[in-house]
Amino acid sequence: MCSDEIVSGKAGHSCVGAINVPSAIRSGHSLALGGPVNRATDAAVSSSGDRDNAIYGGRLASNMKLRNIKIRSDFPPERSVLFVCMGNICRSPTAESVFRRHATLAGLQDQLFIDSAGIGDWHAGEAPDSRAVTHARKRGYDLTALRARQVDLDDFTRFHWIFAMDLHNLRDLQALSPPGFRGHLGLFLDVVPEIGLREVPDPYFGGAAGFETVLDLTERASEALLARIAAVHQLR
Repeated sequence: MCSDEIVSGKAGHSCVGAINVPSAIRSGHSLALGGPVNRATDAAVSSSGDRDNAIYGGRLASNMKLRNIKIRSDFPPERSVLFVCMGNICRSPTAESVFRRHATLAGLQDQLFIDSAGIGDWHAGEAPDSRAVTHARKRGYDLTALRARQVDLDDFTRFHWIFAMDLHNLRDLQALSPPGFRGHLGLFLDVVPEIGLREVPDPYFGGAAGFETVLDLTERASEALLARIAAVHQLR
């Protein structure tokens, strides 16, 4: 089960075992907005006042009535990539930013839709962890505009490529995935089996080295993933 803990004066998340994610969770209404950006700093709020009674580790979740992305409704799911970690403030926003940079350097940023989300709603609407921001900035990645959100059922329609940072995240996503999902759902590091690791370690409760490790791993995996997607969809 998962619980909130206080670490260095700030609320954190911890987890032992997989979160019990109901398979029949209903997604909240979201706004579909056109535009060239993948993530907006302003939030689009659902007009519906309903709350979904979904339990995440004993917590009542609002199932993401607060939206933090502008969805390009006309963008092909086959070229849409989602990175998922526990709370969407450390690993997955780092992966999103790193992968976006690789896509930009390859001139493919306008051909891919890239986003990230979290299994839980603890940090919904918050900026990434300041330590993740600081370490990413040292390598030229800017995480400051990103805001955390919780994964929902709509993501399995919008995204063909969904990558979990660890096995707990993957099991939770598999429990949430609808029967009709025909996309790729797996571990991010499985695209680089030669490194001998399958999980991106959560750096939340550790020191600076943990955030550097996340960057090292996501850089390796992003390069391989971009090459794979570009080959599959003949992007150039």
